[in-house]
Amino acid sequence: MNKMPVSRSEGVIEAILEGLEEGGTLTSICEAPSMPSIRAVQKWQRNDAELDEKVLRAWIRGLRIRHDQNADRQADILSHPDKYDPKTINAIATIMRDVNHNLMGMLTRLDDRFSDKRQVDNLGNQPMIISWAD
Repeated sequence: MNKMPVSRSEGVIEAILEGLEEGGTLTSICEAPSMPSIRAVQKWQRNDAELDEKVLRAWIRGLRIRHDQNADRQADILSHPDKYDPKTINAIATIMRDVNHNLMGMLTRLDDRFSDKRQVDNLGNQPMIISWAD
């Protein structure tokens, strides 16, 4: 299904950035009829380094929101264990742990504020040691 083209404007860009900052994905944001296609946004980013950086920063802020939402869901399950059977709780806990692990992995690699807390020493044929600064 082809979408009608949506012109680039400050309003469209702001809506995309706000959606990302709220934890939305670029693909879900671009599914809205009033939004451009994912390919259009990618082309805009490819041709505009400043926009590319803004989208990346908004996406990173959104990752933190998604992490918080995951924590809220976990707290809800712990507060209401009677809503679920044990197998469902186990499955949900596993999925949430994996999601949280992936979110934290992306944040530690993408958010510069984490870069001063990690150090990688590669000493050749020896095992790699990854340490955290105090």
